[in-house]
Amino acid sequence: MWETASEPILEPIRGSFRDSFRESILAPIRESIRESIPSGLRGLRGLWVNLRGPFSHAHYTYDRNVTRAYLPAAGRDFFLPFYDPLTRLLGCHAAMSPLIAQARLSDGLEVLDVGCGTGTLAIRIAREYPGVCVTGVDPDPLALARARRKAARARVPVVFERGFAEQLPFGDRAFDRVFSSMMFHHLPGSVRAAALADIARVLRPGGRLELVDFAGGAHSTLAQLLHGNQLNAAAEERMLRRMSEAGLTAAARTASRRTLIGAIAYYQATRPA
Repeated sequence: MWETASEPILEPIRGSFRDSFRESILAPIRESIRESIPSGLRGLRGLWVNLRGPFSHAHYTYDRNVTRAYLPAAGRDFFLPFYDPLTRLLGCHAAMSPLIAQARLSDGLEVLDVGCGTGTLAIRIAREYPGVCVTGVDPDPLALARARRKAARARVPVVFERGFAEQLPFGDRAFDRVFSSMMFHHLPGSVRAAALADIARVLRPGGRLELVDFAGGAHSTLAQLLHGNQLNAAAEERMLRRMSEAGLTAAARTASRRTLIGAIAYYQATRPA
């Protein structure tokens, strides 16, 4: 009798859960797979190249036109169709909320998302703050193509450019805020100082860097697979020092939180007026 009486109460909850799961997890996976089905022999050849070593998070993709190395948004091109739904499931999207909040955005500000990947953060900022001008930059052309499609579907005017964190394709003093979300640990140690210096260059006086990354220490195998080598405690101290050396002031860790892929920390630094 209890089971019969509870059915009308539980059914709306079950239905809500099913709808949420379909919308946030299954739908993005289906869409990603449809967009990523290779066409012709060229596509099959590219798929084979990616399948040969899909679990090597240290693999770098080389682009002949740019003659530079970069780590794809999902670690390997093969994983890109699953990147958005998986990061959402792991709570990475929710982790963006404190980063956006600490930026204190307002109408008229120019915002840059460095290492924007598939554009999730940039699109969210544009949707929540329609008076803010948002630009995303990333070296991965496949991730940028996906970001542009997502922005078009969301009907938000985000500009996506191809470029590297240590050589941003923008003029001096072009932005009021520069975001970096789970990107910094992707950079080789040899270019991290240069990346921070170039971020400082494109910031306007009084503008701020808003950064979130791993807090250091051990992280899960899944985090290693998706994100490669994370920052350790010593690297965290070096990052704050490098921010200061890049000409940024008031460099500080503002908050931290636990996620399914490990502890993450939020940072902020300002270009002096």
